[in-house]
Amino acid sequence: MTKKIEKKIEIEEVKDLYYIPRSLNALERSELMKLLPTEGSYPLLRSVREKREQTAWSDEEYKKIVKKPGDFYFDDRGTKLQVQAGTFAYNFGAVPEVAIDLGEVITDIVIKGLTDLEKTGKLKDAQFTLYEKYVLCDKKT
Repeated sequence: MTKKIEKKIEIEEVKDLYYIPRSLNALERSELMKLLPTEGSYPLLRSVREKREQTAWSDEEYKKIVKKPGDFYFDDRGTKLQVQAGTFAYNFGAVPEVAIDLGEVITDIVIKGLTDLEKTGKLKDAQFTLYEKYVLCDKKT
C-alpha cells in the first residue's frame, strides 16, 4: 500500500509541475494567442478571452516592441538599426518575459495544438520555444 501512495504523490507532483505558469517573451505570447481557439462552448470561450487578455501586450509593451519607419532600436546583438520607410520592425527583446498561467484546460489546448503542428511538420520557428516550454517541459523536469 505504501508504494501506491508514493506513486500517487509522484503523479500529483508531476501534474503540478506540468501546469505551472511559464515565463514567456513577447514573441512567444504573440504565437501562443494564435494557438487559442476562436470557437467553442461559452465557458471555454470565456476562459480563452481571459487568457488572451492576460497574454496580450500592454500599450506600453506595444510601444516598445513595434517600431515604425524612422525609429531607431537595438537588435539582440546590440546593433543600432533604423526602420526603413514603408516597413515595420518588431523588437521582441525590448520587454521582459512575463509569467503566464493558462490553467489546465487552456494548457492542454496549447499542448495539443503544438503537438499537432509538430506531427504534421507545420511547427514554425517562432513556435519552437513554446514547444519546448509546453510539450517538452515534463521531459526536462
